[in-house]
Amino acid sequence: MTYNEVKKTIGDVLESHRMLQTVKMVRPQEWLNRTTDALFPAAFYFVNSGTINKGHDNDFNIVFWFLDKSGQEYKYESDVVSDMLGIATDIINLLNVGNNPYIIDESITYNVATDQYEDYLAGVTFNINLKTFSTFTACDAPTT
Repeated sequence: MTYNEVKKTIGDVLESHRMLQTVKMVRPQEWLNRTTDALFPAAFYFVNSGTINKGHDNDFNIVFWFLDKSGQEYKYESDVVSDMLGIATDIINLLNVGNNPYIIDESITYNVATDQYEDYLAGVTFNINLKTFSTFTACDAPTT
């Protein structure tokens, strides 16, 4: 899988979740500082780093944020974190369904996230490592 295929696959899986109102491939801080009409719950993702392996197998480190409004002074923080963790779990399970050209970590550690922009936000954030596989060989490389 290429970088663009990974981005599209992740985006398609996130957009398939009926509870998510916004899906963006950007760090949430960047997007929230540029917009005034954010719809929540929202999912953000970003390819943070990666590893190029022998034979065109690649590892992508992808960071996710699942955020929603948590009420004034984080009044509903616990409920929002619970809901966002549920959505995050759904997404991880969807990424694991089927015969995929990738594998992801079996155990994923999440962190509770809170922040204040125009609204109080809460949710979860986590990273996954997505390892892709390729049948590409050196014989397939373009040469002169």
